[in-house]
Amino acid sequence: NKKYYGTLRDISINGLFMEMNDRPSVGDRCDIDIIFEGKHSRLMIEDVGGLIIRSDEDGVAVRFDERLEWFVLIPLYFHKIHEQPLVI
Repeated sequence: NKKYYGTLRDISINGLFMEMNDRPSVGDRCDIDIIFEGKHSRLMIEDVGGLIIRSDEDGVAVRFDERLEWFVLIPLYFHKIHEQPLVI
C-alpha cells in the first residue's frame, strides 16, 4: 500500500478534505490516520476507512465509510489546525 501525506483543510463527521501534492485517484479506497499535534500532546485517530470521492489541484476529498465517532473531540483541537500543519 502506498502512503500519502497531506495537510488537513476541512473535516466533518462524514469526511475530510486534505491538501496534498501526490494524490490517489478518485474511487481509490483508503485507510486514514489523522494526527492532531499540540505543543505538549498528540491526538491520533487511526484506521478510518474511506473512499476518495474528489480530486483537484489542491488535494482530495474523502468520504468516510462510517461516521467519525471521535468527531466530538475535534472542536477541542480545531485551533491547532490553524497554528501548524497536520500530517495525515
